Amino acid sequence: MKLLSVAITHHDANLARVDGCDVRYIKLERTRQEKRFQLQSPLDWKRACEEVWGAGSAEADDYAFSLDPASLPASLQRHVRPDALARLAGGASNAEPLPAAVCDYLGVPRDDDAHIGRAPLQHPGC
Repeated sequence: MKLLSVAITHHDANLARVDGCDVRYIKLERTRQEKRFQLQSPLDWKRACEEVWGAGSAEADDYAFSLDPASLPASLQRHVRPDALARLAGGASNAEPLPAAVCDYLGVPRDDDAHIGRAPLQHPGC
């Protein structure tokens, strides 16, 4: 199973990819030589993956995103449920499913395999 985790943050954007027990992580500021690097748009994550790890590297079985919903276009922000954000902010949840409209925008499959989270993900099998 391939898991791709993308942190689209205000600073220190990073990517992590897990394929079985092969784990890869990179802070994008290292590839850009720019301290506190941030992606300019939530849509830049696929290009960043392919620049770092090559073509097809943005394909995965499961996706996890750490992002500020305010970075989404206004038309999509209303799809992110306030109760889900409250659970994330209050520590009651580490991950919440992404709404279908946000999955479409980010270019990931619309199913239960795309999440927005607040904590690092752990892979128990390794």
